[in-house]
Amino acid sequence: MAKFDYDKKGYNIAQVDSYIAKLCLGYENKLSEQKNRIAVLKNENRFMEEKLRESKEKDAQISKALVLAV
Repeated sequence: MAKFDYDKKGYNIAQVDSYIAKLCLGYENKLSEQKNRIAVLKNENRFMEEKLRESKEKDAQISKALVLAV
């Protein structure tokens, strides 16, 4: 918890404003990091879905080849 000096009408406004600005900056940085991570994970997911689709197609081709061979 932040400690602020007292002024005539309460807490020191400049200290409070500075504290809030620092919190906002930290929040914005974290939000940006999370958005970037989400983008990376979405790309990874698309790649893995494509790999899965390819594997299913190969599996179907192998099964068809085995049926025709018998």
